[in-house]
Amino acid sequence: MKSCPVAAAKQRARTRVRAQRAAMSAAARAQASAAICQRLLQLPELANNEPVAAFAPGHQEVDIGPLLARWISGGRSVLLPRVVRGTRKMSWHKILDLQADLDTGYAGILEPIPNIAESNPASAACILIPSVAVDERGNRIGSGGGFYDTNSPRIERVFVIAPVFSCQLLAACPAQEHDLRIDAIVTEKRTCRCR
Repeated sequence: MKSCPVAAAKQRARTRVRAQRAAMSAAARAQASAAICQRLLQLPELANNEPVAAFAPGHQEVDIGPLLARWISGGRSVLLPRVVRGTRKMSWHKILDLQADLDTGYAGILEPIPNIAESNPASAACILIPSVAVDERGNRIGSGGGFYDTNSPRIERVFVIAPVFSCQLLAACPAQEHDLRIDAIVTEKRTCRCR
């Protein structure tokens, strides 16, 4: 079987960026996460109280947990994904409490508990999407499972935002036609519109 040069380039980028992200101290990661959350609050797409889809942070990702908690306590609908076992599909669920409504799921990621009713992610105004690396053209490298790419038809009309640390913003990301594209990137230093 022939290996795909783009897939190999993505894996090299993942390895390099994950090492850079892991090299950040916990204090630097917390400070950058707080700055990113402040920048997210300045986006006009997130200024209203419309539902937002997001992710439960982990694996040294930007900690958007305090922002999610703020939105939930303010009455905003926050949808988080759960992996449908044995597939690359995700179901989305409205979270009312970040402690009580989440449990460890696929790959050790926090996911909504099974008894929460499913919601339609297309009802969200925006989606905050986890990313390993991004570029200013809207290309994104995820963790490699293809979950967001597979589920992109369900969110194709939703404004896609990648909150990432500056070390995750590359000059160019290898990309394939089926990859989910992002509309905006928010780092601790700047916000970039991609489309």
